[in-house]
Amino acid sequence: MPGDPDDGALAGRFALAGVHAALLDAYRKGDVEAIVAKAHPQVQTGLRDYVAGTGTLTELHTADDRKAFIQEFYDHYTVRDIEVVKRYFDDWFFFHELRWTVESRKGPHVGGVFRYHTAEYAEVSAAGLVVAHIGHGTDQIKIG
Repeated sequence: MPGDPDDGALAGRFALAGVHAALLDAYRKGDVEAIVAKAHPQVQTGLRDYVAGTGTLTELHTADDRKAFIQEFYDHYTVRDIEVVKRYFDDWFFFHELRWTVESRKGPHVGGVFRYHTAEYAEVSAAGLVVAHIGHGTDQIKIG
């Protein structure tokens, strides 16, 4: 990913770090539109489905599929906190491990507070759009 030439050899990494920071901010706020705006229209996604509670990986093949999946998550949970445990950037991808703390808004556990970790990898195009995103996570632990 191209970046500011003044950043020299690390320009791509700094630019990608900006994309990553914007995504984390949107995740924390539950801003589905901002998350989807950073995705290529044919983004390929595989993520754990925490709404259905199956522990399975859900495959998504477009930004519209991604939007519906993410919206369902935020309809079900309020994010209380996302802590970055580990992250790594290169010119064209990022990896991160995140510790999520969420509160259930629906279902049998409404009002319950849960914590879990996710580990995710995403490829980012030169235009700054996520083109592939795969990740999984731990089971949720009830903490409140």
